[in-house]
Amino acid sequence: MIRAASSSAVRALARTVVLLLALGLAGCAAPTPPRADAAAGIALNNRGHALAQQGRHAEAVPLYREALSRLPADDAAGARNRASTLNNLGASLAALGATAEAMQAFTQALQLREDVLGPQAPPTLLSRHNLGIALARLGRPREACAQALPAWRGRVQVLGADHPDTLASRQSVESLPDCR
Repeated sequence: MIRAASSSAVRALARTVVLLLALGLAGCAAPTPPRADAAAGIALNNRGHALAQQGRHAEAVPLYREALSRLPADDAAGARNRASTLNNLGASLAALGATAEAMQAFTQALQLREDVLGPQAPPTLLSRHNLGIALARLGRPREACAQALPAWRGRVQVLGADHPDTLASRQSVESLPDCR
């Protein structure tokens, strides 16, 4: 059975509804919260990676760049996500033949990963490996070796000698003159 509400209860309910609406509308006018922006950056990186996996690197590059503009740089989680996005950007740029730009992206990814994850973490070793490849493609074999050799040695220690990533690093080292 429904009872008629008293007028004071109706007024109190109306004030509560008005207050809740005002709070909700104020929230709509606020700038995008940092976590939501970071989540959008992560989603853009993931979408770019999916496109790159399909060989659609030209479509992936702007998504990675947009992702970087949204990912925070002031905390460890943001730095990890930025490093991943930079590494992905570098891979797509390299696939498009923009090796100098790829080298810059790999360098930034490596710096972030060393700072946040340490020099022997597998993602750090991946960025170091990728930087070595970019340097080799730019005709800078000494600098390439300075990246490729520690990437290979680190992967042997961390992943084991027979891991596919370790074998790829070994192949990079062997392709460079006087790199041992």
